Amino acid sequence: MDMILATLKRLAIADGIREVPVPYLPSGRDIQRYLLASLFAALPSLVLAVYYFGQRILAMVAVAFSAMAAVEIAFGLIRRKTIGGGALVFAVLLVLILPPQIPLWMVAVGAAFGVFFGKEIFGGTGHHVFCPILVAKGFLMFSYPQIVKGSYFASMFDFNPPDAWLICSAVILLGAVATIIARPANWLVLAGIFVAGTSLGLNLDIAGRLPFDTPLQMMAVDGFLYGACFLACDPACSPNTKTGKWLYGLLIGSVAVVMRCFSNYSEGMMSAILIGNLFAPTIDALSRLNNSKRNEREEG
Repeated sequence: MDMILATLKRLAIADGIREVPVPYLPSGRDIQRYLLASLFAALPSLVLAVYYFGQRILAMVAVAFSAMAAVEIAFGLIRRKTIGGGALVFAVLLVLILPPQIPLWMVAVGAAFGVFFGKEIFGGTGHHVFCPILVAKGFLMFSYPQIVKGSYFASMFDFNPPDAWLICSAVILLGAVATIIARPANWLVLAGIFVAGTSLGLNLDIAGRLPFDTPLQMMAVDGFLYGACFLACDPACSPNTKTGKWLYGLLIGSVAVVMRCFSNYSEGMMSAILIGNLFAPTIDALSRLNNSKRNEREEG
């Protein structure tokens, strides 16, 4: 019974005792704090999603969790190691960026693909280079664009009544609080995203190139706010240095606005985070190099 409970705990969150083989990977405790904070912050969003879209959202979570857990268990058996965990958190966060009418079998395929190619092939939870939630969403977007395209919880501006997006935005901002609680330095990532997004949005609005009524509306659609608050600060995919976090946030915010304003692609924030994940190790390395040179000059 104890073994079953321990396995369920790892599948849901993470046990927090994972060893760190190399210094640039986050500890198991860091991952556990992030997953726990994200889960508790996402629960109000999940409740609102059920309220607006119906109980089918819960079925989507169950299907996504089952698919992700199956992949994690399979890799655990193959590696003969404990399960990395996080399937429940990843399932909830994934469902909130999927349209509620998507067939359940697509939810299962996307969830399994995201965990397989976004997490497990890199070594499991904490070793992943890309956010597995966005790998799953990207796979579904490119494979079934007509079905996956449309409104979902993280794109709040189309909700009825019209002011519902204010309630949803306030609830999603709990994710920002959660990521800062999990890692206090994450406020630098969030600040970078919102500084870049706001400044670019204002300048584009002045130039008449902003395809939204206001920069505020731009941040309330297409998962911009949701991605910043819940997904961008994953400790496995974001820089560790303070300078790196700031630059990482500026990169994501800038790319998200540029992609959304100068293309027909509506998932600019999701792609921007994946691009940020790709460059996170390089940003960290350059930040450490710059800090080392600065220390040498000060000592000299």
